[in-house]
Amino acid sequence: MVWRPPESVRRELRAEELEASEGLKRSNVQVLLRSTRDGSEYTLPTVSEMVMVSTSEGSETKMPVLIAVSEASVLEAAAGARLPAGQWHVRVLVDVAGFTAIADAVRLAPRSRFDLLRWRRDPRPLRITVTGDGRLRMRPPLRRRLARRLPRRARRLLRRARRRGRAAIGRTRRRFAAT
Repeated sequence: MVWRPPESVRRELRAEELEASEGLKRSNVQVLLRSTRDGSEYTLPTVSEMVMVSTSEGSETKMPVLIAVSEASVLEAAAGARLPAGQWHVRVLVDVAGFTAIADAVRLAPRSRFDLLRWRRDPRPLRITVTGDGRLRMRPPLRRRLARRLPRRARRLLRRARRRGRAAIGRTRRRFAAT
């Protein structure tokens, strides 16, 4: 495997420094959970594998793709202890041939018949929420999502409608109880 860097970098390197197969074999990925509350960070056990993929049809050039799989367990994610309740960002530390980078893990919006209802279609940072009773959620509760998306006036209108609905239910129950 030979590395083809940009021309400006290629002039500075010797031929043996362009050999990348040994560095690619040592490539790995680590999945990190970072707390939004206090910034604490934990590493999850991760299995990664390097796969060579053709860049285009009929081309001899191949591109390395690093695939990683990690499982998050609330009971063991915090260095063998229970993961504290709260919201956690999922981040990825990638080390390929001596180059290291940290990035947010992303999830793509699902393609479904309800796509027209989605406000955002771009990749979003992957976040998980650990509830007080130890459950893992991929999304925050609906109330928190609405609070972020709706302006203050719309939230007031929703509260008013909810109060009126409850009052109407109460009146109906009292009428039936009286008869």
